[in-house]
Amino acid sequence: MDLLGAAVQALQQIFTFQSMAHMLIGVSLGTIIGIIPGLGGNFCLAILIPFIFSMNPVAGIAFLEGAHAATATGSAVTSILINTPGASFSAATCLDGYPMTKKGEAGRALSAAAVASGVGGIIGAACLLLALPAVRPLVMAFSPPEFFALTLFGIAMIAFVGEGSFGKSLISGLLGLLISFIGNDPSTGINRFSFGTTYLFDGIDLIPVVIGLFAFSEMLTLIKERRGIVQAEIVARATAAGILQGILDNLRHWWLLLRCSVLGTFLGFIPGIGGEVAGFIAYGHAVQSSKNPEEFGQGRVEGVIAPESANNSKEGGALIPTLAFGIPGSSGMAILLGAFLILGLEPGPSMLKENLPMTLVIVWTLAFANLFAALICLGLANPLARIAR
Repeated sequence: MDLLGAAVQALQQIFTFQSMAHMLIGVSLGTIIGIIPGLGGNFCLAILIPFIFSMNPVAGIAFLEGAHAATATGSAVTSILINTPGASFSAATCLDGYPMTKKGEAGRALSAAAVASGVGGIIGAACLLLALPAVRPLVMAFSPPEFFALTLFGIAMIAFVGEGSFGKSLISGLLGLLISFIGNDPSTGINRFSFGTTYLFDGIDLIPVVIGLFAFSEMLTLIKERRGIVQAEIVARATAAGILQGILDNLRHWWLLLRCSVLGTFLGFIPGIGGEVAGFIAYGHAVQSSKNPEEFGQGRVEGVIAPESANNSKEGGALIPTLAFGIPGSSGMAILLGAFLILGLEPGPSMLKENLPMTLVIVWTLAFANLFAALICLGLANPLARIAR
């Protein structure tokens, strides 16, 4: 079957009452779970998988993929409002999103993040569609030396993005690399630096670290100063106009939005990289390509648009090795891989041949889910911004 015919057939399967209803329910649940700090997409998939056993494959995909895609959009809300990432891959959004809230621009930051997330997710789905016919040589080209080079590249990006001394930023990146050695060695099976504590056998869990670094420090600051994040009258006055301004910001910075979306898709395509890397590299690219890099960290809207577009577009990239070879592009894709098997789908070359329409159902679901999640967050931007009081 040709690609165009399969795309039309997949679109017809998506536009049924059952599939759209399941997708909207999944997107709504995913957005809520994304907003709650510390849960994220993996938790969302884990608790929703039992519900798909009685569903047909199209409805099951619409439900799960819709929920998973929406968590990336929802996780930006608390990053912007209370300096606490809803999921660890939204940590980069805190760097400029929260300073915008403190300046009374919460509505602007929320709407900019919602639009960037929606556009990034749609671009990621489009890149997935275009990349499916030619993914095999690219995936098979990555071996341990390439992954090592990417690790060094990530540490170098930390050094470039870091504020102040380049040397101190580089040392912080290397310290992070040393911390990653804690836990089970995947090559030898030896537990390193765990000090006999079973909790450390799996390494340092990223979610409590990120929440501790961002949320706990901000909580102590607010307790010490006995104040809200911003004055209530500032939030009320700035929100309504800010929502429209945030939408226009994406149009004004459309080239950055496009670049970071494509960058996020590429990084998602590489197994094991993860959304945290995509977000920070996109943020670093925004800093390096800006005419005013010294203003980042003080409330630049580009610092919200760049990581949020990359966070959502990475899902399209992560699906490429997942569907084509059964190699999970991320931890969330590993859970989705199991869900596909439950639904009777076997990722691999057959997904691109015999099951091409079902593959394109996934592509359409990813695009529509990001669009719906963006619309939900835009609709809730005004009341959500008042949380900053």
